[in-house]
Amino acid sequence: SSLKGATALFFQGAGGDQNPLPRRSVALARQYGQELAGAVERVLSEEMHALAPELSTGYSEVQLQLSGPPDTARLDQMAGASSGYQRRWALRMIDKTKRGEPFVSMYPYPIQVWKLGDQLLFSLGGEPVIEYALALKELFGQEVFVLGYSNDVMGYIPSATVLKEGGYEGNTSHMAYGLPSNWAPGIERSILDGMVQLAEQLGIDRSIELAVKLEKLSIPGTSTAWGREASRGLVAKRYYSGFALAHDTYNAISTASDGNIYYVLSSQSIDRGGQMHMYDPRTDETRFLADLTEICGERGAIPQGKSHVRFYERRGKLYFATHVGYYEMIEGMERLPVTPPSGYDLYPGGHIVSFDLHSGDFEDLAIAPGGEGILTMEMDRDRGQIYCISWPTGYFIHYDLNTGELRNLGKISGNGESGSPGADYRVLCRSMFVDPRDGSVYFSSSEGDIFCYTLGSEAFKRVEGVDLRLDYFGVYDPRGPGSMGYNWRSIVWYAPEGVAYGVHGNSGYLFRFDPRVPSLEVVDRITSGPSKRSGMYDQFSYGYLGFQLGPDGETLYYLTGGPVYIDGQRLDGIDEIAMGAAKGLENLHLVTYNIPIRKYTDHGPVFYEDGEWPTYVNSIAIGADGEVYTLGRFEHKGKVIEDLVKIPNPFLKK
Repeated sequence: SSLKGATALFFQGAGGDQNPLPRRSVALARQYGQELAGAVERVLSEEMHALAPELSTGYSEVQLQLSGPPDTARLDQMAGASSGYQRRWALRMIDKTKRGEPFVSMYPYPIQVWKLGDQLLFSLGGEPVIEYALALKELFGQEVFVLGYSNDVMGYIPSATVLKEGGYEGNTSHMAYGLPSNWAPGIERSILDGMVQLAEQLGIDRSIELAVKLEKLSIPGTSTAWGREASRGLVAKRYYSGFALAHDTYNAISTASDGNIYYVLSSQSIDRGGQMHMYDPRTDETRFLADLTEICGERGAIPQGKSHVRFYERRGKLYFATHVGYYEMIEGMERLPVTPPSGYDLYPGGHIVSFDLHSGDFEDLAIAPGGEGILTMEMDRDRGQIYCISWPTGYFIHYDLNTGELRNLGKISGNGESGSPGADYRVLCRSMFVDPRDGSVYFSSSEGDIFCYTLGSEAFKRVEGVDLRLDYFGVYDPRGPGSMGYNWRSIVWYAPEGVAYGVHGNSGYLFRFDPRVPSLEVVDRITSGPSKRSGMYDQFSYGYLGFQLGPDGETLYYLTGGPVYIDGQRLDGIDEIAMGAAKGLENLHLVTYNIPIRKYTDHGPVFYEDGEWPTYVNSIAIGADGEVYTLGRFEHKGKVIEDLVKIPNPFLKK
């Protein structure tokens, strides 16, 4: 080179699948070296861009999953028939198996961001393929440097395409590096999500600014917003199950052991009850199962219009409960009718029922006392116990499957939602959990107290020394409607830690409750990314019920809202979002949170095929294949209904 005395620094890019061709000779190596030197001299002769002497850096590790332990039969075959590195790998894996050594299932993959002046450098471990460089340039601009082989080299890092196509880089290179298997699907999305989050920590926000800018374009459903934003979101599929009166449903959707999705479409009609349906993922078809009122053997009374509880499976049967759907407006509020329409009797009360997955038979088990609906339900599957909270008064009900005995243990908080605002009105808890170790069931109150009932006790008791009145959750008046107060919105048991994870409604904070200590601590805020950055409340003043542990037993799934923009202006403030999503709009996002590695991921907004957005979403079920199901509003033949919505597996998103 003509640059005598200069120090050359070489950055290796994402060259996992890049090679100079032809190659493998000294002459060709010299030729390529001269071409590289010429390119450097050309750049130095052009106008240069000065960088400010400012450096900021960020480092993180993404937990990349491997596809699983090696197959022993294949190892034996390779040890006998293969040669070279493949045979050596098979012998090492066989030896580990014989010694009883565990195989790693995840790898801490290093990622790093440098910001030198305004020059961005993204560093990736291993041997990444070129698609990573192209993707990062698309996200952050064409001037960024993308470096591979940084901090650690544990193998080739394939894109989703290369992993699917296989070959050495996608399917067998792990053998050369001593890993037990190739990478699991979702590797590309995990790495790029990690890079975006790391860049955000340094104030590098180009991709996020673009997403927010797109969400500001107009009311959801415009073709411009759809065309650009869809590439960053999840495209959901709508299903019309045949019930034109379908109204908002809360909670009532679950996955059963037969692989089917069971759900209830609610009704506010005085003439028709709610309808139970089934979706079969194998045929992609829905099927009507029964009318809730007919299941309960009733006629002539206000119908069983809704179910607001999940389905609980035990010994081949699904257990759930029914609720009233037709209301009477009393003092400006929807109340349990006290004056039925002409020709109808008063609502008889919600029922606890079962559905036999094999025979298809329904069984009416019990009815709530006092003509109350059943708002909340939890089941102790091990002991055959069912616990409910009634609406509107809020009685705590215990039903024993073994004996058929139903007990009313009294009101849980004031006069519940039958009370007078400002006096004895108390919004009721929508979610309970059972500690399977001793069968104790836990629920909350709008004042923030946590209560426990233990099988065999005469009454439920307040858990001493812990409550939900946390500053992070906000300040609420539990005597009035409009929010869940200090109640948790939804909660699930997490067996590996012996604790429950729950989400507080309007604030969207994830918390961890240990009933044995007892203790309660805030873990993270799991609203959508745009909501977290804006600092606003969630769109529903009551919060979102679409919160559930996934099939892997360690990932929480959460359907939550993002900010709503009209004419470029964000709607915010309590008055705008009270009593439901703002002005009927809702920028729905799918968020996941992996508990063991504490990883939050916003998988982006959810769209229908035509660019419309799901609204009034307060339910969730996750299929065995990772598909996400919910019940949301959409227009069908000129009428807005609520029906089944399927969201693709977010971890397989291209």
